[in-house]
Amino acid sequence: MKKLFTLFLLSLLPLAASAQPDSGVGVDDTVDTVEVNGICYSLNDETKTAIVMPKIEWGAGYEGDDAGTRGSRTETWIESSYKGDVMIPETFIYAENSYTVISIGKAAFNYCTELNSVTIPQSVITISERAFFYCSSLKSVSIPNGVIFIGDHAFEGCTNLSSVNIPTEITSIGIGVFSSCESLKNVTLPSKVTSIGGSAFSHCISLESIEFPDGVTNIERDAFYGCSGLEYVVIPNSLTSIGYMAFEGCSGLTSVRVSDIAAWCNISFGSESANPLYEARHLILNGEEINEIIIPDIVTSISDYAFYNCSSLTSLTIPRSVKSSGRESFFGCDNLCKLHVESSDFRDLSFSESIKTLTINYRSIFDTWYLPNLEELIIGERVKYISYASFTECPKIQTIKSFSINISGVR
Repeated sequence: MKKLFTLFLLSLLPLAASAQPDSGVGVDDTVDTVEVNGICYSLNDETKTAIVMPKIEWGAGYEGDDAGTRGSRTETWIESSYKGDVMIPETFIYAENSYTVISIGKAAFNYCTELNSVTIPQSVITISERAFFYCSSLKSVSIPNGVIFIGDHAFEGCTNLSSVNIPTEITSIGIGVFSSCESLKNVTLPSKVTSIGGSAFSHCISLESIEFPDGVTNIERDAFYGCSGLEYVVIPNSLTSIGYMAFEGCSGLTSVRVSDIAAWCNISFGSESANPLYEARHLILNGEEINEIIIPDIVTSISDYAFYNCSSLTSLTIPRSVKSSGRESFFGCDNLCKLHVESSDFRDLSFSESIKTLTINYRSIFDTWYLPNLEELIIGERVKYISYASFTECPKIQTIKSFSINISGVR
């Protein structure tokens, strides 16, 4: 019955939307609103539904160039004037008709800097963009579980908001939804979430941890930019891409937790700092810190920056299945001293100065290996040919092992 009621309300939204401002942030003074018990609404007389609207004190706002820094240059910004503790009713009577509140409208509480708390009724199914934009005194808000959509920048700049519940039906976290919520400590993402929008949690400096549910496929650019209090992240196997600088400035990160190395190798990172390892430096696999990695045989490519700055890594094995390795896949792995290569297609030598022992086991070695600190070279049983120049750039080799042959003092 609840699901049918939700579907019914969804069918009303297009009709109700005709009474809302066209802009995402500005306010259209041609839209008729009514005020009931201190709350302004846009009404749909046909469906008997209502949308919470900005409470406007005309004369406040921004025009021209200043509006351009905060929204569209063609709009007038209005600072809504709700204050204190606001309780939005599920239904109310106006002109002898009963109306059901189904949405928090665009910019409804925009810049309500003296707003302390809001109670949203169970009948609400959408929270529009910038609904609580820079409500800097807002400490608590209870979002009903029936809400299926939260618009971009909805809670951006709510610097005193310490906790928030995200409804179970939400499937994506929009652009900047919780950006600059400086007091937000913990967030539980619902199981249906598949994407995290750009700057969604940027500058949430008190955020301590984030666990992405199975099903999340992409995290957009700057999503956690500047989250300096973030201590660890849990990455699901479903994740396929992390956008540019998504974890830049997360200086408190100490670990990245994964359960499948093959899935991790396939994540597309938009930059070095898109990878949380850029800051964390420690990769945890199924509860244990990784020191030795044997890339699984099902992996055919290793993405750019996959193990960037993984300082705990000491030993690496590349199987024959790997046909390509990305840019700086192992850059910054300063403690990686043992390398075992079974694939002739492996090319990443961004970690070359740390390698002390190299095992090569593919048919023909044509490339020149630049390993300035290599001390031990092990030639595997599959090797049939070695170019004369293959190891001329390895001046510190002391031992070569090939099958049962042991040659020392090579220069």
